[in-house]
Amino acid sequence: MRGERLGRVRLRRLHLPLLLPIVAFVVLAAAGAILVEEHTARTQATHELRDRSAAAARGAIAELADTRRTYETYARLLADTPGLMHAVAAGHGNLARQLLAPLQAHEAFEEVTVYQADGTELLHLGPPKGDRVDAGRFAAAMARRTSSMGIVAPAGLVVIASTPVEEAHRIVGVLVVASTFHDRQLAVLRRQEGAEFALYQGNSLVTSSTGRPDLQRVLESVTTSPEGVERLNRRLSAFHLYADERRLAGGALLAFTSSSDLDAFARERTHVVLGAAAALLVALALIGAFISRTVTRPLKGMAAVTSGMLSGDYTGRVAGSTIPELDALSTAVNHLAEQAEGRALVEEQLRQSQKMDAVGRLAGGIAHDFNNLLTAIIGRSELLQMRMSAEDPARADTAEILEASNRAASLTRQLLAFSRKQVLEPKVLSLNCVVVESEKLLRRLIGEDVELSCELDPELGHIRADAGQLEQVILNLAVNARDAMPQGGGLTISTSNVDGDHVALCVADTGVGMDAETQSRIFEPFFTTKEPGKGTGLGLATVHGVVEQSGGSIRVQSEPGRGTVFTIYLPRVAEPVEAPPEIPGERVARGTETVLLVEDEAIVRSLVVEMLENCGYDVLEAPDPEEAIRICRTHDGPIELMITDVVMPGMSGSALLERVAPLRPEMKSLFMSGYTDDAVVRSGVTHAAATFLQKPFTQQALQAKARRLLDAA
Repeated sequence: MRGERLGRVRLRRLHLPLLLPIVAFVVLAAAGAILVEEHTARTQATHELRDRSAAAARGAIAELADTRRTYETYARLLADTPGLMHAVAAGHGNLARQLLAPLQAHEAFEEVTVYQADGTELLHLGPPKGDRVDAGRFAAAMARRTSSMGIVAPAGLVVIASTPVEEAHRIVGVLVVASTFHDRQLAVLRRQEGAEFALYQGNSLVTSSTGRPDLQRVLESVTTSPEGVERLNRRLSAFHLYADERRLAGGALLAFTSSSDLDAFARERTHVVLGAAAALLVALALIGAFISRTVTRPLKGMAAVTSGMLSGDYTGRVAGSTIPELDALSTAVNHLAEQAEGRALVEEQLRQSQKMDAVGRLAGGIAHDFNNLLTAIIGRSELLQMRMSAEDPARADTAEILEASNRAASLTRQLLAFSRKQVLEPKVLSLNCVVVESEKLLRRLIGEDVELSCELDPELGHIRADAGQLEQVILNLAVNARDAMPQGGGLTISTSNVDGDHVALCVADTGVGMDAETQSRIFEPFFTTKEPGKGTGLGLATVHGVVEQSGGSIRVQSEPGRGTVFTIYLPRVAEPVEAPPEIPGERVARGTETVLLVEDEAIVRSLVVEMLENCGYDVLEAPDPEEAIRICRTHDGPIELMITDVVMPGMSGSALLERVAPLRPEMKSLFMSGYTDDAVVRSGVTHAAATFLQKPFTQQALQAKARRLLDAA
């Protein structure tokens, strides 16, 4: 403590000798600058007064010129109003009025007048007026020229623009727009130019921007001739004013400024000097303090950063120093902190990846066992129903068993999707078609209080993916969006091409949005922000799994209260869209062929044997791949089809197919699975004679799949 107090005392002793000379210098410099500035401002007052009056007058005339050009543009736009040319040519004044009245009100023109080609007035919108177009201007408009002018009238300065009205390259009339500049416009000029203005018609004062009665009387008593302006300036000297004149059609515009403005300007410049001096004083004081602390601050920063690194905070950085040695040390500390931060980020990503992989393996294994059990439950329930009469009271119980089993099957499909262990059947397809086919179901799903909008790119490229899984992705995102809009809102589904090699699917809602912490966890399985019982936490995890297994990626953008946008990117392919398979009818032809069934689960094997025999097939059973190979070698007759599980002990279904293909080249193969660890099989069919049947399945699905495979060329 004593050392710290001593350091502070020494720091103060160092500050005082450094800062006092700086303060004295700044004060003396500021005082001298103020005196010089005051003298200069007074010397330039007269010249500045005249220059400002002239500049204000020029600015007002330039403003009038800009206004005239604007009115010329508006006149041409009004003349090009659809239907107006025909109305003028036909002399339909009411039709022309209907076309122009809304535009006149919108653009705030006081008057709009239309003349026919012979000079006859067709219509006039606005208050009563004088003749706004003389013969010369009418002739100019008839010669396809747009023109404008400003005229001083008793009510103020009138800006008039005229332009021809043409139909089929033939001039059928003239359109004139006009507005009067009143006191309000002079007040605007006063604010813009920093001067007072007076408008004269002939030698009569029309209006002025000044509110001083004594000055108003002086302005009313003078003329606008050169001699009159000189006399006016002599009289205005009593008011510390100077006037400058600009001639206009029918009158003149006078601009005059006061020395009070110059006094204020001089005071403002003095204040600026004072402010600059004060800022300089503060800056120099800060510089002095900075110089005295150049060494201690970087050292304190290094101590704070290293202390934070020891406690797990790697975001701190040390500011650079003007001392080369300290700056090099600060750079080294910052580099060390960046490396530590990057290493911590990689470790966190690795932990998250390992956690997701562990959950995925667990979910995949559970789903595999569940699918085998559900295959038996669903299949046996279906066979039991087939043996019942329509009036059997137990039929309702079996229907309940089937419904519950199908719901369980849906849950296992979601588990397999996010763990990326499901079997996909990718085909070249149009993403637009998938969205369109899902639209009717989506409208029923999201309810009437959510407005669904589809914006599909007609030039969208093709993709290779599983159509059923893509539909599930769209449904999951739509349900998630609906739950985020409890009071209703908008849901937009759009497609587009991205960078030539990807196709994008965008699902955007106007819901409650998400904060950054929620966004970092939305793809975790079983994570949900919904109330208990209203969500499994698998919806977005399923979306993420399907997209990644399809070779794509997904991005989310969201802010609390501003909705959410999910964008999915899928690789684009050049192949044409594959024709959809024929949908089996109510009755599928029975079979007489010989089928080799390879299934290690006895309950599934016995069920599939019974299903196949019900369909008329001769069935050879094999409880494992080795037995299947033996049957292929020793069986005397033909074997038209092999149905095999994918995941079996000792040998996978795809490996079995490679072994028996040389023995039975004419034999076709059907994989039945709801799960696989075989990356080759996950990527799709790898053999010309093989296809897939998703577990769990019904007898009708098995019969249709087998029949379609056997009947294929």
